[in-house]
Formats: sequence, C-alpha cells, structure tokens
Amino acid sequence: MCTEVLSGLCHKALENGSLPGVKVARNCPPINHLLFADDTMFFGKSNTASCATLLSILDRYEKASGQCINRAKSAITFSSKTNQECRTRVKRELNINNEGGIGKYLGLPEHFGRRKRDIFASIVDRIRQRAQSWTSRFLSGAGKMVLLKSVLAAMPTYAVLCFKLPVSLCKQIQSVLTRFWWDVKPELRKMSWISWDRLTFPKSAGGLGFREIEVFNDALLAKHTWQLLKNPTSLLGQTLLNKYCKDTDLLTCSAPNSSSHGWRGILAGRDVIRKGMGWSVAPIGPPTAQNQDLKVKDLLLPAAAGWNVDEIRRHLPHHEEQIRKLIPCTDQEDELVWLLEKSGSYSTKSGYALTKLHKGNLNDVFNWKRFVWNVECSPKIKHFLWKLKNEALAVGDTLIRRGMQVDGRKVWDLVPALAVPSLQSCNSMEDLLTACARLTNLPPTGLAKPLYPWIFWVLWTSRNQLRFEDKSFSETEMLNKALKAAKEWQASLPQRKQCSVSSKDCHVSKKLPLVPDNVSMLFSDAAWNASSLAGGLGCVYTDSKGICCFEGNDNRRYIASALAAEALALRAGLLQAVSTGIKEVVCFSDSKCLIDLITGHKSVVALRGILHDIGVLSASFTSISFVFISRVCNESADRLAKNALFLFTNTLFESENSIVR
Repeated sequence: MCTEVLSGLCHKALENGSLPGVKVARNCPPINHLLFADDTMFFGKSNTASCATLLSILDRYEKASGQCINRAKSAITFSSKTNQECRTRVKRELNINNEGGIGKYLGLPEHFGRRKRDIFASIVDRIRQRAQSWTSRFLSGAGKMVLLKSVLAAMPTYAVLCFKLPVSLCKQIQSVLTRFWWDVKPELRKMSWISWDRLTFPKSAGGLGFREIEVFNDALLAKHTWQLLKNPTSLLGQTLLNKYCKDTDLLTCSAPNSSSHGWRGILAGRDVIRKGMGWSVAPIGPPTAQNQDLKVKDLLLPAAAGWNVDEIRRHLPHHEEQIRKLIPCTDQEDELVWLLEKSGSYSTKSGYALTKLHKGNLNDVFNWKRFVWNVECSPKIKHFLWKLKNEALAVGDTLIRRGMQVDGRKVWDLVPALAVPSLQSCNSMEDLLTACARLTNLPPTGLAKPLYPWIFWVLWTSRNQLRFEDKSFSETEMLNKALKAAKEWQASLPQRKQCSVSSKDCHVSKKLPLVPDNVSMLFSDAAWNASSLAGGLGCVYTDSKGICCFEGNDNRRYIASALAAEALALRAGLLQAVSTGIKEVVCFSDSKCLIDLITGHKSVVALRGILHDIGVLSASFTSISFVFISRVCNESADRLAKNALFLFTNTLFESENSIVR
C-alpha cells in the first residue's frame, strides 16, 4: 500500500511538472519512476528543483511507511553529457555518494555498448565452470540429461529473454553443452554419435528436447513481441511502438540503424510469431473475381443466429464442413491468436518447437511417443530405446559405417509371448520397435507391462560383458535376467486405485449442493458423435427443491468436439432462462473442463464465440454461478441429450440412404 502511495506521488509530480521524468522519443509518454520487485528507479533532470521534489516525495514515503531509504545501497546514474560539477552537486543534495552504471543488475551489465559479444562472454565461462565441476562425478545419462536441461541450459535464460545473442556466442555455448553430454572427463573427448542439432529436436520428433540456444533465444524474445501485439496500450507498448512504429505497424516495420539491442531482439521474435499467428475468424479461401471482396460477415445470417448455409454452398461448397464447425459470434472483435495453443496465447514451448521443426525440415513419420517415450518401462530403458532407434550404440554396423572394422551381431530369443516379431522381416530398428509394440505377454510370465524393452537391454549388457569381460550367457539365462528385471521394476511401481465408475464421476460428490430458496437450477448436458459430428443438447430447469419447471432438447450437426457440444447446451439453457425471465440461477454441468474455463475466466480459440455469449448472457441475471457435478446427478439432462442425438442420427442415416438409392 505504501508503495502505491509512492507511485501516486510520483504520478502527481509528473502531472504538475515538478518531476518531469524522461522521454525515450518525442511521441513517447514521460517516465519518472519504475518499480521492479524490491528495487525502485527514479528518472528526472539534474536541476535543483527536480532534486528537491524527489527528496520531498521520499521524505513523505519514509514518514508514512516507517521505513528509511538506505542511501549507502543507493546509486545515481548520470547521462554522458553531465559535467562533474553538476554530478557533485546532485550527489550532495540527494545525500547519495555512489555512482551507478558500472555494476551488474540481475547478472547483466547496467551499461553496455554495441559489442554484445563482450557483454555475454562471462556466461560461457560460468557454464563451462559448472559443467566441468559436474563431469568429475559419475553421472548416468539420465542424470546428465536432467542437469543439462534444468541448470546448464537455464543459466543464460535471463540474458536470452532480454537480448538477441550473437550467433558466435550461441555456438560457444552449444559446444560446451555438447562436450558435457558426450564426454566423461574434460580431457577425454568421446565420439558424438548424434549431432547436437538432432538432440535439440522435441522428443516427439526424435530428439531429446535439449535447447538450441539460438532458436530458444528467438522463442523467448517472441514473448515480448506477443505482449506488444496484444497490449499495445501498456507503458512498454506506448514507449517502444511510438518510438519505432510511429508510421507503420509492428508486423511490417523495419529496424533503423539506431535501434537498440532490445528492439532488435523484439524484431527477431517477430519472425517466430509470424509462423504461428492467425486471426480468430472463419476461413474464406482464395478469392475469385466474384467473391474477392467477400468477408466473413457475408456468410452469416443477419441476426447472428448462425451460418447462412446457402451462401456457404454458393461461394465455398468445398469448405462447408470446416466452416460450419466454427461457431460464429458477430458482436465480438476479430482477435489475433496463436494457433499452436488451444488458449490462443503464445507460449515459449510451442514457439520453440515450431521454429525448430520449421528450421530442420524433419520428415520423420516414426511415432516416437508411442514406440519409445510412452512405453511402460523405466526412464533408463526408454533412453536406451531412443539410442537404438537413432543408431547411437557402438554395435558392429554402426562402427563399420564410421570406419571401424569391428564384428558384431544381434541375438533375439523367443519369449513366452504372442506376436513375437520375426527378425528376418525387420530391416531396421524402426520396423523392430513397431513390431514389438504388438507383442503380448503370456500368463506364465506374470507381467502386465511390456517385456521387449528389457530384452533389448539384457542383450546389450550381455554383449558388452562378452566383449569387455569375456563373460558369456546362454539364451535361457539372458531371458531369465530380462524377466527378473521387468518384474522388479513392475513391483516397484505404486499401486493405482481402481475406480469402478467413469473418471468424470471420480472424487466428485454424488449429492447436489444446497441451493437457496427462490433460486432456479439449470442442468445441461450434451451427447456427441465423433464420426458424424452431430450432437444432442439437453437442459432441465428445476426450482430449489428439485421440482422440474421445464425441460428441452435440440440437435445440431457440424459440432467440432464434445466440449463444444457441452458449451452449446449450456448456452441454449441460458437463452431459455433469459426468455423465461429467470433472474437467479445455479448452472450445473458434468463437464469439468467447461466449468473451469468459465469460472477461471480462461478461453479456448475454438470456443471463443460461445464463451463470449455465455458471458454476455450471464450479465442478464442478478445472481448466477457455475458448478461441476457428477454424471449421476445430471441424468435428466443426459437422457434428453442422448435422445436428441439418437433421433437426429436415425433421421440423418435415413436421408443418406434415400440419396444413395
């Protein structure tokens, strides 16, 4: 509260001109103070009047808060044109002797010139020192992966969030991380079986999810670009856009020669935004001579009740299904959205993945999640399967391709299971992993989890023991070792509690919450068919005692998802309540995701129009709340929705059959 008073005093001084502050450019707003965590920065002129005003504000703050400004920890930074006499006078008047600008703030220099390489050189040294301190310890591959992702790659995060790093510096950091991953000791360089570029792909694309510093730098800088696009009226937006985008917009402007490091970084992030941004409007396709001026509103009914099907079929018949799955809302402005997130908001994770895949042009159809990362086995074995698929193990074929004449062979033993893959029909590890996913353990094994990952692991460890320790094992011994390891890992897993009902009803009370008298209850539900994209909507209104007042159902085609159907059912119920004149209502739904979106004031791009309508309708009530209930408590609305879908599906089936005849 005291800090808000301090900020208010500064704003008042800015308005009356006693502490005018500074402007970045002519059209930018003046700034005389900034607050960040426990630090406060004041900006002003070096004349006596400004110093007196600042001292008066600080004195009033000290008396109101009971806190005293620590002059010994404070510093003054002057512009380069301020002479020594003026500097001495200001220090004396403010009673601050320290002069800033030569230290570091949050790990970065307070002042720097145009040579960014000199600014960030210390980052490489810190990463190298930390990496070499770890390599003296015997870390497993999983341990190295965690430390590399969580600590080493995170050390330059603040720097890459603020500035665009030079490419040469990014390569130095990449070199340090590469050597940490593959080497055991700094003085002992080992072979890099896979390029660092491949390792930095997402796990779903065949990599390990490491960060390529240059791409990660652009993805982080894109957060600032997205904030400026979504909130141009913020203080940062007014300052930067009025300085660099006075006569153009952010998406098309160019960088002048006098641009700061920060602005050049924002423009670097703009390239990431361009790849994944879009507008929350319906697709209209490439224009023709007849519809080159066609807009989305021309495809809507005048009263915004929905799509004008005749117009869609006249202009865009090949896009009818895609358009009708979108739910229009005409009284809402078009909005810039990030297409890779359901919420429509930019995230560094999706921005990095998009840029990395776009840059790499990787055409890998192998399902890494299904056949490697989602296999039910220990993380160590998953990492081993990843190495198998990427041919990153020192087996004979791989060594021969690298010029090392070493004989090697693989052994595959029959196991007590169904659909055991035939090695003769598998020409690659990709074929073998895909075939092994169909393997089913027979009851004598006592295993509910896959056995083949452990067979791979035992074959590999047995091969190493044979080559380096001259120990050999029979096929039966290797199979028993695999069974034993798999059973031990399965026994170590925590037991999951079985729920006999739907996950929708687990941990949810089967009793309705108490509702005050004179408050109505709205129960809504939907049934959806994924193949026909048809949905049935049902709603039931009761009084506070549970006596049914009215009920209704409806059906609709071209519904994109089950969540959209649930939202449409709730909107239909609210429309009915408004037309009936109900003023106080409690809305119940068995869709937890929908209730979380409404009560958490969140949004999903696909439901943007419906959620907006629900918000507008909610303003018509004097009291309204949204509550999640179990499906058992929502049987009436569920029955109505399923009946509506059943009747509509039968009608649709009969009409399609009549067309075929």
